[in-house]
Amino acid sequence: MKGILTVMVMFVLGCQLQAQVSFTLSSTPGGLNGPQMVAAADVNGDGKVDLISVNVAANTLSVLTNATPFPPTTIPIITAQPISQINQVGTTASFSVGATAQGTEPARQLSYQWQLAGTNLPAATNNILPLPNLTLGQAGSYDVVITNYVGSVTSSPAMLDLQFILIKVNGQPAAGTITSVTPAIVTLSGGYPSGFLFYTLDGSTPTTSSTLYGGPITLTNSAVVSAISLSADFTQTAYAAPVTVQVIPVYNL
Repeated sequence: MKGILTVMVMFVLGCQLQAQVSFTLSSTPGGLNGPQMVAAADVNGDGKVDLISVNVAANTLSVLTNATPFPPTTIPIITAQPISQINQVGTTASFSVGATAQGTEPARQLSYQWQLAGTNLPAATNNILPLPNLTLGQAGSYDVVITNYVGSVTSSPAMLDLQFILIKVNGQPAAGTITSVTPAIVTLSGGYPSGFLFYTLDGSTPTTSSTLYGGPITLTNSAVVSAISLSADFTQTAYAAPVTVQVIPVYNL
């Protein structure tokens, strides 16, 4: 009959016949030339149901008994943690995480939920979290909860530090103390739109009498960079946190 196949399986240990089972497999409507022919039966006589599949075209028969070991299934495993960063208000930042899981395919189907300070972010359910047009209110501690059907794991927190005035050293956002081989190139950005940036290099508080920023600053000696932003009409001011740049001289032998 089309779609029906009777198979006999014999288990032999040494020269002794241990079990002999005859069962019928049924296939999909495609007939007896597909791999979907399956049956459930107690093949080895241990009282447990086993799974048998036959592919007639490939001339193969597979028996999956209840004693067949399955790969261990785990909760998600984080392979790459989110990284803290410093960014400027009004620009774009993003966090990402890498994760996998051991076991069968359903265990590797992961879901993501990003959080800011422990609160779920709406529509933040991918392994990458884009943050366009940053505002000061988005600064803080970010993490992501990764879940599969086994359980969940939470990433390490990553800090987003937002600066109204961004100081960069050699193209990298800077905060606190930075070490650089001479020369160190300092740039300033941000502040009030169409406003002005003034800076000092000796750690003193900048004013409108300080140097007006007009482009990259080249440092061959250590300095403490401080900056102030003034609005176009000079009615608003904002200060950047000072950055200490320790410049290491290079000597030619």
